[in-house]
Amino acid sequence: MPSTDNTPQAAYTGVAKIIHLVTALLVIANIVWGLRMEHFPGYKHGQPEWNDLLFYHASLGALIFWLTAVRFVWRAKHQPPKEPATMPAWQKLAAKLVHGTLYLVLIALPLSGYIPAWQATIRSASGAFSIGRS
Repeated sequence: MPSTDNTPQAAYTGVAKIIHLVTALLVIANIVWGLRMEHFPGYKHGQPEWNDLLFYHASLGALIFWLTAVRFVWRAKHQPPKEPATMPAWQKLAAKLVHGTLYLVLIALPLSGYIPAWQATIRSASGAFSIGRS
């Protein structure tokens, strides 16, 4: 049973592994979706159909943002395993810098996409979904 006293674990918990896997899959899916949505046939900027594509892209971004928030809470209560004692100091530093940068990107990118959407209302073709001010 995982410890909740914030002591280092021998391995990552099952919850941490699931959060990691789901986050990685959502990030990959959103990158692919974002790059491909420029090339969907018949979809042009400003058309209602384009707004549908943008809605799903933004929804994945919101999921990534909130999953990252859950990850922060989980990590605050469950310390990760220690690095191997044989790992050089420069690798430990590099790992911390890369990890911190990834967290920053996981927070900043969804926010950078949501802020412009918040300034304008984007509605789906059916009118059933909207992002931003209503």
